[in-house]
Amino acid sequence: MCAGWAMTAMTASAATTRVTFENGNQGWVANGHDLPDATGGNPGGNLHWANFVDTWGLELRTSSNAAFLGNLSRYGNQITMSTDVKVFSILNFFGNPVPRNVVIELRDYDNPPANYPYVSVFKVLGEVTGSFEDWQTFSVTFDPTSAALPAGWGGTGAEDPTTFEPRLAPGRTFANVLAGVDEVHFSTMEPGFAYVPSFFDIAYDNVTISTPGVACDNIDFNQNEVFPEDQDVIDFFNVLAGAECPTGVCNDIDFNNNGVFPEDQDVIDFFTVLAGGEC
Repeated sequence: MCAGWAMTAMTASAATTRVTFENGNQGWVANGHDLPDATGGNPGGNLHWANFVDTWGLELRTSSNAAFLGNLSRYGNQITMSTDVKVFSILNFFGNPVPRNVVIELRDYDNPPANYPYVSVFKVLGEVTGSFEDWQTFSVTFDPTSAALPAGWGGTGAEDPTTFEPRLAPGRTFANVLAGVDEVHFSTMEPGFAYVPSFFDIAYDNVTISTPGVACDNIDFNQNEVFPEDQDVIDFFNVLAGAECPTGVCNDIDFNNNGVFPEDQDVIDFFTVLAGGEC
């Protein structure tokens, strides 16, 4: 056995898409504004809304950046979405600061109920005061395969007949909304609430969707405690071809544990890790 090797699972880097506004807006707009500033972000580029016309609220949204849309279960059972926010001011008609919540909302426009343009799920991520606040990150981690609404989440597409608050449409679940996301919003407006027009001066940066890394199996495929060795390679290919494991305790052929097997990527990742690379 080579002393330089350790029999541990190798961990892949997290899959991450981050919009830094260094290369355009990449499908994200703030109330229609889509021209990033080159400086002043966290760091560098950012999308800065400073149009001093009063409006009900401010929404950073995308309906075209594919990394944030579609069937989010393709990422597995854990996703984190976040954005950095810098508040210069949120002022009412009298020039007084107005606090607002920061809300994430994921919308599905397909087959909405009568009188509704879409069905969505949403969560309040925190609050900004309306006075100057430097960059801060608002984020949420969730399981897109969960049928039930996670704690703190709400839904739209129907209305509670007693409280008149929005609720998820009948027949819809958290998972099936997230199986067809058409738009993602980071908004100052929470569904079910009415707002007085205010003047917003807010910048956004580092809009991110990320998933945790996936652990590859260790390179001692046949679990005989001798590694690295040619026999691990031989046994890996034999089991991949449908043969029995000679030791009876081989790892499975889904070497990269991505739930897809048999596939060429398992072979590629096996040899990459065998050579000392990352999973």
